[in-house]
Amino acid sequence: MDGINQYNAIVWNKDNTKMFVVDTYHCKLLAFDYDLAKGPVSGPKEVIDFGELGMPDGMSIDSEDNLYVCHWTGHISVWNRSMELVEIIDFPVEQVCCTGFGGEDLKDLYVATAHFGYTPEQMADRRGAGGIFKARVETAGAMDHFYL
Repeated sequence: MDGINQYNAIVWNKDNTKMFVVDTYHCKLLAFDYDLAKGPVSGPKEVIDFGELGMPDGMSIDSEDNLYVCHWTGHISVWNRSMELVEIIDFPVEQVCCTGFGGEDLKDLYVATAHFGYTPEQMADRRGAGGIFKARVETAGAMDHFYL
């Protein structure tokens, strides 16, 4: 595809008919119609403009097709399958990078953060930056798919 600058995360809905891609550079979420045998069967459609929410980075999807999008502005935005914002989860640090579900019931949300570009003096005010956080969520995450 033309115009790709920085695609950071790719997830599929639970019936594998939609592929969602974070376009970090343009602060957008793109959706493709998807066929398991053929791959993407439509060009990208912009479904979310993150605008004021800040630069998106990593993303995960839960078992009800809610998207958890990390932002380098200190939060995760949660979107339902209709692409409506349903929650903003704030963090004590900026640069929220990526998420993943874990635990026996997939209700532990692990969140990686960064400390890119901070001086030692700035790090004193950003305790936990660059660390991994864990939170419990109500809806179980979707299993990841691995390909060899």
